[in-house]
Amino acid sequence: MTDRLDRAASERAMARIRATASTVRAPQSLRAAVAQERLAVEQAAPRRPRGLIVAGAAASAAVALALVVVVLVSGSNGTPGGSVADAAQVALRAPTDGPPARTSDGHLRMSVGGITFPDYGARWKRWRAVGTRTDTVAGRAAVTVVFARGAERVGYTIVDGDPLSVPTDAPRIAYDGLDVAVLRRGDARYITWEKDGHTCVLATRGTDLKRLLSFAAND
Repeated sequence: MTDRLDRAASERAMARIRATASTVRAPQSLRAAVAQERLAVEQAAPRRPRGLIVAGAAASAAVALALVVVVLVSGSNGTPGGSVADAAQVALRAPTDGPPARTSDGHLRMSVGGITFPDYGARWKRWRAVGTRTDTVAGRAAVTVVFARGAERVGYTIVDGDPLSVPTDAPRIAYDGLDVAVLRRGDARYITWEKDGHTCVLATRGTDLKRLLSFAAND
């Protein structure tokens, strides 16, 4: 009677595990390990006493359950794709290096992925680049130029690689032909747009939205 109950419990557990595993794409190496373990149990089963067969089935179920747990954990905590919020936090940080040199065509001698940073001081005389920094966002280089006008600060970050994700509910503005997403995080305001397949972010804690939009449109 006990053997039948144990076998029934084991079969129900395996059914639940198979149902869960069917919805998850497991790495091939893990699937192979489970398959080998199951084969070993099945081959050994005829030579074992009845009680050990039930134990072997339970062991196989445990391995399969471990597979499901590993896959679910790796799926939820895998390599992050990154978001514009991550880039905005970088843009708000203080510079660690000096400002880049200016060019004669209204740009700075600094670029990311073929995109050259603008020199906002060429149009708005009171604004100037005061420093730079380089960080990593989602495993990609994120270069920031910090612009200042008195106590005001605006960080302009360009992230190398594919565009970062933008919240689907973020308000969007069509400004001077540019599609810009506008977001806030605490006391910080930032806008983001794509240029040549890269993410660009302007972030500030004190400058108004109109200034950020004007900067973006004159990138």
